[in-house]
Amino acid sequence: MLDYKDWITERISYDDILVTKDVLNMMVNKIYKYVKITPELEFDYHISTFKEMFYKMIYQKYYIGKRSVYIPYIPYDEFMYEYFSMKFSDDIIDIHFFCKELAKQYNLDIFVKVDCSLYLVDFIFDTVLTADPYYDDGDDGLSEEENIDYSIDG
Repeated sequence: MLDYKDWITERISYDDILVTKDVLNMMVNKIYKYVKITPELEFDYHISTFKEMFYKMIYQKYYIGKRSVYIPYIPYDEFMYEYFSMKFSDDIIDIHFFCKELAKQYNLDIFVKVDCSLYLVDFIFDTVLTADPYYDDGDDGLSEEENIDYSIDG
């Protein structure tokens, strides 16, 4: 088992140029594109910080991970986590499969001991901001008086 610094800079088998970090960057790019095209999500961190956090999460959860059982995650906001999971987990599972295929293609020893997309769901939830599904800016085009009439009569 390699330590983090050696692991991230390890050369890819059968490739003279790429290292593990290059393949992880391909994974980050997939996540980055997904977050950018999803209006309800935005990054909570600068991309360089996000990348470093992603590398460390992959190293800890998927490379040196010793458990094949998911360790329950305690979110900072249970309601938002439930909403996030229900709304975005299918897409994140697709991203997880993409990452697994990249790891397989480049012969990386990740997703072997632990193959659970929930760690990726948890990580993305922790590193992006999710729009509140019940936020109402109050701008429905009605004045206060019209809104009161509408509420009473509706």
